[in-house]
Amino acid sequence: YSVGAFDAAGNMSGGSDFIEARTADDKESPSRPTSLQANSVSENQVIIQWTASSDNVGVRGYRVYRDNTKIATDITGTSYRDTGLTHSTTYTYSVEAFDAAGNVSGRSGDFEITTSDETSPSKPTNLRTGAVTEAM
Repeated sequence: YSVGAFDAAGNMSGGSDFIEARTADDKESPSRPTSLQANSVSENQVIIQWTASSDNVGVRGYRVYRDNTKIATDITGTSYRDTGLTHSTTYTYSVEAFDAAGNVSGRSGDFEITTSDETSPSKPTNLRTGAVTEAM
């Protein structure tokens, strides 16, 4: 910071020397997200949701993991839509919270979901007839 003064005529003084000010360091991590669940599941996407974390200063966002790989950062709400999935496949999700100071919670418990299979089988092709015999 630097401070200057001015008088009623609008004359401005030079600025003071600069000083640096810092807020108290936040060393407390947010609570772990809980109650991970699927809100919607289809063959190629899932919407997961969780209970919000709490923090002494405030939660800035969440990171979402699928099969232990980070797939989303800076999620500000308590749900996430994961798309481009493969039908009839099981995925494991977890979530962690973070605050503005960079403190990170532990991850939520793992939540396993299997995408559905809504694809009809292909129609039969190349049908042929053969000799038919009568059973006696």
